[in-house]
Amino acid sequence: MMPPRPTTEQLRAGEAATWGGMPKPKLRVLSFRPVRRNTLFDFVTVRFGSRLKLNDCLVHLHLNRRAWVALPGKPVMDEHGRHKRDANGKPAYVPMGEWRDRATSDRFSEIGSGFLRERFPRALNGEDEV
Repeated sequence: MMPPRPTTEQLRAGEAATWGGMPKPKLRVLSFRPVRRNTLFDFVTVRFGSRLKLNDCLVHLHLNRRAWVALPGKPVMDEHGRHKRDANGKPAYVPMGEWRDRATSDRFSEIGSGFLRERFPRALNGEDEV
C-alpha cells in the first residue's frame, strides 16, 4: 500500500525547510500610459522577472485614491465585427488571462500599484509623467 500523497501545504513547508521559502515576486512596472476614464486611470506594462512581459494591464483608481491593477482584456465583438455592449450599454470585454484565486489577484494588484507609486510617484495623483 502506498503512503498518502502530501498536501500542497505540506509540500510548501518541505520546500521552505529545504530551500528557504519561495522567492519574493520580481515584478516591475516598465511604463504607463494615462487614460483617465471613469475609474480607469492608466494602462501599464509590467515584467515578471525576465521572462514574462504583460502589456496594457489596467490601473483603476477609486475616488478614495485606492488603486488596483487588472490583467488586460480584449473587446467582445458581435457577429458583424462591432464592439458588443453589455446590459448597461457599456463596451464588453473578456479577460485575456486570470489568476487561480482571488488572493493571487489581490497580491498582483497590490505589488503592481505599489511599484507604480514607487516608479512614477506623481502618476496616481493625476500628474502625467513618463
